Amino acid sequence: MEDRAKVAVLPPLIPLLAIGCGVLVHLAFPIALAPASIATPLGALLILAAVLLVIAAARELANAHTAFDVRKPTTNLVHSGVFRLSRNPVYFSMMLLCIGIALLANSLAMLLLSLPAGSGLCLFVIRQEESYLERKFGNTYLDYKATVRRWI
Repeated sequence: MEDRAKVAVLPPLIPLLAIGCGVLVHLAFPIALAPASIATPLGALLILAAVLLVIAAARELANAHTAFDVRKPTTNLVHSGVFRLSRNPVYFSMMLLCIGIALLANSLAMLLLSLPAGSGLCLFVIRQEESYLERKFGNTYLDYKATVRRWI
């Protein structure tokens, strides 16, 4: 058995695809979300939150001496720092980034396409990772999974 999650797609490709499709749809059907005076600062705030969250998650993973890259083995379960609040803070940060970019662009299409991006992350990445972690860490992971939510 190969020691890694068998994800169908590299995780960043899913939100990037959603953002790209959102740009195309927005160019064809530009529908604003809110006045720019609201959408722009809110979008910038969410992008900043996404960046800070992924940095915090990467730091926790590095401190635990385990991989950030889903294509590499997970050597330790991390349940400290941001991993106390979310089992998937990196993927949550990707969703915050999608929503932040949609707000910054003031694009309804981009915001709506964030929903399938989140679903895609669940279907094609998170479920495979969870299955891998259950096999590798057994009850330790199941206990963590029972006490910490998938997103927030």
